[in-house]
Amino acid sequence: MQSTQRILKTLAQAYAQHWWLPTIMVLLLLPLGASHFLLFHTLVELFAITIAVISTIVAWNTYALVKNQFLWILGCGYFLIAGLDMAHMLTFVGMPFIENNSGNTSLQFASAVKFFEAVLLFSAPLFINERYQKRNFIIALGFLGLVAGWSIFYDLLPVLYVDIEGLTDTKVYFEYFIVFLLAIALVSFWRVRSKIEKSIFVVMNIAITLSLLSALTLSFYSAFDDSMIIVGHILKLLSYWAVYVVLIESSLRQPFLSLAREANTYDAVPDETILVDKFGYVRQINEAVRSAAGYPIEAIGSRCHTLQHDPAIAEENCEICRYISHGKILTNQELYIAHTQQWYEISLSPIRYRNNSFAMVHVRRNVTTVYEAQERSQLYNRLYSVLSYTNKAIAAADSRKMMFDDICAIAIQYGGFKMAWIGLVKDNHIKPQAHAGDKADFLNTLDIVLDDSAVGPVGQAAKNNKVRCVNNTQTEAGFSRWRDAAKKQGYKALAAVPLTLNNQVVGIFSIYSELPDAFDDKMLALLELLGRDISAALKRLKERQKQEFAERKIQQLSQVVEQNSHAILITDTDFKIEYANRAFTVLTGYLLQEIINKTPAILRSQYAENETYREVSRILRTGRRWSGQIRNQRKDGSLYWALQTITPIKNNEGEITHYVSTSEDNTDLHNAQQTIEQLAFYDPLTNLPNRRLLSDRLQQAIEHAQRNPEEMVAVMVFDLDNFKTVNDSLGHNYGDELLKAVAHIFQSQVRREDTVSRQGGDEFTIVLAGMKTSQKVVDIATSILEKLSQPITVCGHQVVIGSSIGIAIFPDDADNPDELLRNADMAMYHAKDEGKNNFQFFTSAMNKQAHQRLLLENKLRNAIEQNHFQLHYQPQIDLRSGELVGLEALIRWIDPEQGMISPAEFIPLAEDTGLIGQIGDWVIETACKEMKTMHDKGLPKIKVAVNVSAFQFSHGKHLTKVIGSALEKYNYPAELFSLELTESILIEDINETLNVLNSMRDLGIILAIDDFGTGYSSLSYLKQFPIDILKIDQSFIRDITTDDSDKAIVSAIIAMAKQLGIEVLAEGVEEVAHQQFLQSQGCDYVQGYLYCKPIPADTLLTRWQTITLASADEY
Repeated sequence: MQSTQRILKTLAQAYAQHWWLPTIMVLLLLPLGASHFLLFHTLVELFAITIAVISTIVAWNTYALVKNQFLWILGCGYFLIAGLDMAHMLTFVGMPFIENNSGNTSLQFASAVKFFEAVLLFSAPLFINERYQKRNFIIALGFLGLVAGWSIFYDLLPVLYVDIEGLTDTKVYFEYFIVFLLAIALVSFWRVRSKIEKSIFVVMNIAITLSLLSALTLSFYSAFDDSMIIVGHILKLLSYWAVYVVLIESSLRQPFLSLAREANTYDAVPDETILVDKFGYVRQINEAVRSAAGYPIEAIGSRCHTLQHDPAIAEENCEICRYISHGKILTNQELYIAHTQQWYEISLSPIRYRNNSFAMVHVRRNVTTVYEAQERSQLYNRLYSVLSYTNKAIAAADSRKMMFDDICAIAIQYGGFKMAWIGLVKDNHIKPQAHAGDKADFLNTLDIVLDDSAVGPVGQAAKNNKVRCVNNTQTEAGFSRWRDAAKKQGYKALAAVPLTLNNQVVGIFSIYSELPDAFDDKMLALLELLGRDISAALKRLKERQKQEFAERKIQQLSQVVEQNSHAILITDTDFKIEYANRAFTVLTGYLLQEIINKTPAILRSQYAENETYREVSRILRTGRRWSGQIRNQRKDGSLYWALQTITPIKNNEGEITHYVSTSEDNTDLHNAQQTIEQLAFYDPLTNLPNRRLLSDRLQQAIEHAQRNPEEMVAVMVFDLDNFKTVNDSLGHNYGDELLKAVAHIFQSQVRREDTVSRQGGDEFTIVLAGMKTSQKVVDIATSILEKLSQPITVCGHQVVIGSSIGIAIFPDDADNPDELLRNADMAMYHAKDEGKNNFQFFTSAMNKQAHQRLLLENKLRNAIEQNHFQLHYQPQIDLRSGELVGLEALIRWIDPEQGMISPAEFIPLAEDTGLIGQIGDWVIETACKEMKTMHDKGLPKIKVAVNVSAFQFSHGKHLTKVIGSALEKYNYPAELFSLELTESILIEDINETLNVLNSMRDLGIILAIDDFGTGYSSLSYLKQFPIDILKIDQSFIRDITTDDSDKAIVSAIIAMAKQLGIEVLAEGVEEVAHQQFLQSQGCDYVQGYLYCKPIPADTLLTRWQTITLASADEY
């Protein structure tokens, strides 16, 4: 609503400014149109022509001011249109200038007017960018106007009006064409709307629209007094007036409004600015003028001299006023007005129009502060001189007294001060040490005590460690005690500058001025800088004294250390070398002159750690001694380990003045320690961390994971599959090379931060630290298995091995290293049970199984101690005669609580734990004992067969001794003792196997191969071994009646044994059909459930006796 009201208000203001006159004209002309049409037409055209001519005059005369081609084109174009309009008016029907006037000529001139106006309106916007030549366009347009007038005069154009009939089609279509051109003009102005004033754009659109409507109305009349002609001419008149408004707005009103706006911008100028005419009258003032002296706006029209210049000088004698009257430029003319004590700079700049000056811009700038600053700058310059000469005096001073005297003299000579003195703090008093300019013993009146009574500038500066001043000794309250003495000497102001040493005030430098207010903030800052320079000089003098003292001490010390056997180095507090003894030269190869003023960093090797050097510096800076071992480099580039001690040397005040380093070559001892450490923490074969170092690394990894809960630690325990076979078949040297190759494979599959460790034998452990997911552990385990599955070349042989891998994860599976390793070990054994060459993650079920295994192992150990074992015997039958020829002794565990425990459950455990050795020894002795007893009670002299494990056979000497002792102890015939061995036992180490077998053969016992066909025996091995019997495994016998493959295998084994002269025994015979097949193939012996299950010795003996008695009864 407010926006609508604002628009209506703006339109009302525009109407009041520009459109009231044409409105009156239209209201006066309209009645004439109905009653006196010719008079109406003549007046309308005269008004239109007058407006066009005035527009031309305005555009022509204001071009020099506004420089607007667009406006100039409009103005000049309408002059041509005014000429054609004049011809149209004079040739109109009823005018006395043409005889037999039909109106066609006048109409042709009117059409020419509309055409040229349309061309002008759509062409004018092209000249806003000033890319086209305005003069050429107007010439071309004028030429075309002359051609049009000439053509009309000689009746060369088509007829546009016919009496009675009215307008011809040519006239109507031509008017439509003009409407089209005017529409293009609207578009043309729309495209350049951003480049012209908004009000101008609106009025031009009104002008074009009115002209367009005029053309439309003038295409509809049929007689020259038609009402449409009246409407068309009224619209034409208004269109001309709109163009006139555009020219007035752009050429006159807008520029002068701009001038007014520009005049207002003077208010933004901070200096006093006025516009003054050539006669010296003020025409405009800015805000700075009004604010500076309280001048009212009525000052406009007053004399510039009265307003801005020195009133002590008459206007006719004022040089600045003469410059104004002549319109001359004036730059930074100095002006001092005494009664205000102000300095100004006056500048004049003329305002010109067509090379004539008609006004001046008068600028007055107050520069009083600048002049005052210049005066103070002189004071600053003097103080800068004091600073400069003081620094020179400081540099040249040999003693504190000399420096103080020179500084006081400089303050007087170059600083312009009246008196200066320097005092030092002693016994809580400030005692003057040097002075200059004190001619009346003013210092004798001073007694400055640093207590609560110290209220003057000197005492305050000493107590607060800040520069203090008194700018008026006669008025400031804190200076009352010394006021009379200062007045007598002419001291108007003074400043006290504290002098410090190690951040403690040790003295005061005081200067006195004969001028009041001599010390502003900048002066005090400069004095503070001067105080820092003098303080720094005091520190340097003190350090020089310390240095001289230290040099004397070093000279004394050097005589003592020169003959010392240790390498001794002395540096200053910046670690620059000042002395080295002869032993240092012997150790490092550097002469003293080569290293003087250098730092010990010349000895630093590329292997030295930055942190070590930072730690040394940090400890020494605190005044403590450092001892340690550093790897240094001699002059010739060779390295050595230095056992070194660095001690700070302090003076009487406890300040560090030097550092003394004593060192000796510790290389041999360090290397020995490294060797010991290598042996203690690394596997000598693979150079991998051993169990001890692994435990430490694992603990660190777990602690890191505890600090980073998103991470986990994986422990992988490896046991190489078939390594023992490779080791035994190719030799231990090959086995060692294989372990090195495997170690390299492990290291290649993990990161640098992971740990690969060899625990012993073929057992390895890997610690994977900082794992994000268990999938990454799976990927690493899979990668290692893939690598191990590929052939490994060892000493010219290609070997393929696998590995069983157990994996445990922290924190899921355990929270300490020992338990984590134990769980990974369980998982590894589970991987072995799963068929080897795989990996298994630890599970709680494994823990339960391990617990059960542990209970079973403990129970097994107790069973060995308590003799809870029993032998059962299974008969072996001669197939040819059907007679009993032997018994196989099979162990049974009779637990008091659990009853009989299967051998399949405890024998593997006994083999893993090594308990199988004790159990095997018991079986051999018990079998001999019970067989001897049964023989004595009537059992035929048949053999007994005893199984031995790989563990027992690997201890061949012990096994032979146990068998021999049992045979001897129970007087049991050796030829009745059969030892059954598996194929896998025999082929592990052929040579060792032969030695053991031969030693047993020497006892006279029978040797049998058990479970034949399930291992890896070959014909060549069988020919080498002294074997008496082959036992065919029951897995081949079970399906012998239905499986042709088993039939073929059994037949082949029997045939092969016959060829080698070895007897054959088939176990697991449970059916008559089994017996019949074996008989047909020539098998020698059988055993199985078909004949008898394994039974205890007493049961067997009782059954045998029963059978014997029954047979006797039959006889």
